[in-house]
Amino acid sequence: MDGLIAEIIPIITDDKFIISFITSVFTFAITSGFTICRDRGKEKKDLKQNRSKLAKALYSEIKAFIDMYQEYKLTKKLPQNGDDIKIVRLECNYVVTFDNNTDKLGILDEDDIPRIIFFYMQLKSLIDTLMVLAERWEKYASYCNANAPTTQAKDITIVRILKKNIDDTHKLAFNIQEKVLKDAGEALSALEKYKQKA
Repeated sequence: MDGLIAEIIPIITDDKFIISFITSVFTFAITSGFTICRDRGKEKKDLKQNRSKLAKALYSEIKAFIDMYQEYKLTKKLPQNGDDIKIVRLECNYVVTFDNNTDKLGILDEDDIPRIIFFYMQLKSLIDTLMVLAERWEKYASYCNANAPTTQAKDITIVRILKKNIDDTHKLAFNIQEKVLKDAGEALSALEKYKQKA
């Protein structure tokens, strides 16, 4: 064993070995540093691209719904003639992009996330309220058609109750609608900056 150590010591203390060893350590350190910097740069680029993709998708979904909804927008007062009523029955899911990407919202700026979530919660509330309004209109129309020429107090009372339910639901839907349209502007402006950064 002493013979082996005696052979190794001159090699380790040799100037060429020391220079080679230091060069190897220095090269490893520089290469590792460049690799880390390159990986961090790639992560930042990926984050920016993912933010941009998510923002574009949410922006498009919000814009499409608002553009489509303008045709069905409620008036402040409920029309007296039932024929003038547009019954909005929203059968499909208008928030698919949001629902499928809620786990990715964290890549957006902290200040923007509440604005986007609040808009979607208001939108879902509007959709639910419009569904209730459509159901109440259908129930009212069905009852009136079945009991059209009646003057019995019981039927008149039921019609009034059904009509009041419609009026109350319409007012609620109108108020939510106004909030949704206002909040849509804020959500769209929050998402707009990500489209510009890309």
